[in-house]
Amino acid sequence: MTVQEAFDIFLKKIKPSETELNKARSRRDVLLSKISRDTKIMESYNSGSYIKGTSLTPLNDIDVFLVLPLDEFDETDNMLRYIRDILIQRYGTSGPYIRLQDRSVGIRYSSTPHVDAIPAVAYKKTPQNVQIFDRKEGRWIYTSVKNQIKFLNDRNNVTPKLKNMIRLLKIWKEERRAKYRSYTIELLACKAYENGMKRGWLQGLTQFFEFMVEHKFEEPIIFTDFHSKSTFEIPDDPVVVMDPTNTKNNVAEKMTVSTRNSFINSCNEALNWCYKAIEENNNNHNRIACTRLRNVLGNLFPIR
Repeated sequence: MTVQEAFDIFLKKIKPSETELNKARSRRDVLLSKISRDTKIMESYNSGSYIKGTSLTPLNDIDVFLVLPLDEFDETDNMLRYIRDILIQRYGTSGPYIRLQDRSVGIRYSSTPHVDAIPAVAYKKTPQNVQIFDRKEGRWIYTSVKNQIKFLNDRNNVTPKLKNMIRLLKIWKEERRAKYRSYTIELLACKAYENGMKRGWLQGLTQFFEFMVEHKFEEPIIFTDFHSKSTFEIPDDPVVVMDPTNTKNNVAEKMTVSTRNSFINSCNEALNWCYKAIEENNNNHNRIACTRLRNVLGNLFPIR
């Protein structure tokens, strides 16, 4: 088995099965049927890794945005409670457990995938832009899910392996039990492969870590797909990775100096293992090369 074949096998392992995806679609459709009679819900659509095509197995949950009118829900988190109360009424006592969460209403089944209903309010002039309320932080979060999806799809059209590479990097993140957001990893991958991706999974993975070790977050990560560079409001945070769809949102705002240093150190360590794997691969030591990659992607990575 070649290293490239090992990556192909591994990617099949970490992707959600068709059974998982069908179950997720079914539960999403049940949610939509429950809220379809509510006249206040203007629009609904999927968000998150499921609809972006970067989700991993097991597929723990899927996100569904429920768009509400701004003029009725513009001050407090009452839209979360509004959606919760509707769902409790519609699902009934024999249905899944309905609970309030920080930014969503969780629909919790006895088995995965669960569904997170995310209430959002839209702007009349720019309905693609919405804001959601974070109960924990007590503030509104501005975003544009549709443009986030478009951004990634456009990038993947140019670099067709991008979404699968993001999956591999998410596995690397999980192996380190790192708490930075998956969306941060997604955007870093988009920046690392902005000018193309090297051929071969191992070479592409190495390219990401080379980019990060060189970059070291010494300057902000910014994309100009929707906004010009000068319009972004750059915060004074240790790590700045700006949301392509929101000029004010640093998706890495919670990364501290310690987190940043740990991230770069982990990238440097992974890069060294990738170099060793490349060396063994060049010498036709495929099994040894795959063993080296287990230090990056975990013990599920196949070695024969």
